[in-house]
Amino acid sequence: MKEKISSYAVIAAVIAAVVALFASSAYTKRDVPPQQRQKQERIETELLTLQSTGFEPNEIQRPQGAFILGVDNRTGVETIELRLVRTNGQQLKALEAPRRKISWREVVDLAPGQYVLSEANHPDWTCTVTILPH
Repeated sequence: MKEKISSYAVIAAVIAAVVALFASSAYTKRDVPPQQRQKQERIETELLTLQSTGFEPNEIQRPQGAFILGVDNRTGVETIELRLVRTNGQQLKALEAPRRKISWREVVDLAPGQYVLSEANHPDWTCTVTILPH
């Protein structure tokens, strides 16, 4: 009988400790003044689909600022090699993605200007990216 009571006591103590931990954590979050809380910024996504005919859409235009650039590989090609190049020839990103990885996402923050996203082995698969100044 004593063993049964002591196991209930242990279980009750563990539950009380977990509840106290969560309660104190929730309390401290509410205690932080709004101006000190980290502002969560929403970030937009530009999603491109790479098909056997090239990128769709094949041109995007957006304002300056960070965004998620996403490419879904629907080509059936075993491996793709994406390149992001500024029109002055400066290569900014290069990525080799195996066919198993059909989605690629990366946060980019590009300066105003024109860029070309392409697939290295298919020069006609391109997407022009234009970043407009504020």
